[in-house]
Formats: sequence, C-alpha cells, structure tokens
Amino acid sequence: MSAAWTSTRGAENSCSLMSRFPDTDQHGSAILVKAHRSTESWPPMRWDMRDGLHEGSLSAIIPDGRVSEDVRMGVVAVEGISGNFPRHPNIKTHEMVPDDQIVGWCAACTCGWRGPRWSRVDTSRQAALSKRLAYLPSLGFAVPSVGVEEALHLEWEKHAFPAAAISELNAAVKAAEEAASRLDRGVASARRAGVSWALIGSALGISRQSAHEKWSP
Repeated sequence: MSAAWTSTRGAENSCSLMSRFPDTDQHGSAILVKAHRSTESWPPMRWDMRDGLHEGSLSAIIPDGRVSEDVRMGVVAVEGISGNFPRHPNIKTHEMVPDDQIVGWCAACTCGWRGPRWSRVDTSRQAALSKRLAYLPSLGFAVPSVGVEEALHLEWEKHAFPAAAISELNAAVKAAEEAASRLDRGVASARRAGVSWALIGSALGISRQSAHEKWSP
C-alpha cells in the first residue's frame, strides 16, 4: 500500500503566525508562551490519507463533552445547541465556544474514530505528554503546543494506516469480484457465439479441460 498523509496546516508565514516561542517544561512538554495570529481564519490542523475515507483533525473538547470538527483562532464551532454559548452566525446547528472554555483535545477521523482525550491543565508544571496533560494559556486560540499536535497526529496515524490498509484490501476484493463476474459473462458470451473451449482456454492461458470444468453448465 502506498498510503500517504498530508497536513493542511501551513508554515508559520502562511498561517499568519507572527511570533511563536516554544519553551519546555520539566516533563519535556513544549509550551506555547507567546503567539499572535492576524486573522480569524487560521487553517485547522488536518491530516489526509488520500484514500477518500480517512482525514484526521485536531479537535477541541468543551465542558459538556462535545467535540469540534477542527480548531481555529478565537472560537471553536461545535455541533448542537445547548443554550450555553452563542449560536454560530453561519451554521444554525452549531454554537461558538470561546478559547477559555476548551477543556481538552483529541484526534478525530472522518470515518468516525476518535482518539483518547488530552486534558487541558491550569499550569505548565502540571503538563506531561506521557499522561496526556497539556498546558495552554488563554491567548485567543485553542491550538495546543507543537508537541501535543505531533502526539495527536501519531495517535491518528496508528488508527488510519491499518484502517486504510483494510479499506484497500476491501477495495481489492471488490475489484476481484467484479473482474470475476465480468470474466464469467465474457466466457458465456463467447460460448453463445460458438467459440470452442480450446480457444477460450487459450485466451485465458489455461487448458481446454480447465476452461470446460470451470465454466461448463
């Protein structure tokens, strides 16, 4: 399988990231200590297997357990109307949740899979990648540190690569079944046209007897 993934998260210049200074806490977790984005339409973090079935994203989790489709600057759009947050101006079925209400993150896939929860902690001293604890100051956007993003991507990759391989096998089985059905129809058509078993076997690279045994009524 020649699976490949791509990330739609742009380089720092392309996503209007003016200044980003990673630091490291005592647990080795990268911490975002200062950042600024000049627009409200920063591209979300996404990963694509290019198989039409598995596209991953970094999704935010809000206090009532709902999960966003992706993470953007300023607010996070989540499906469902609870009455606790402002309604999305363009998507009637969604609410807009501010950054300081984000309680965690997870990796998600368009096939319906969701990875384990990463919890947002109050201080950098509490952060630990090994325990899925991430610190993020309230700076106006809900994107966690690079270290957390990479860990979430790896979790999605562990899901997506085997799933994509199975999908490819299923597609191969379906293609083989369709080819076998087409071959059956071709042999039947040849026999109706008076073609001998010897010629049919020769066309298929098998003996006359094998062709007769396989397709004779």
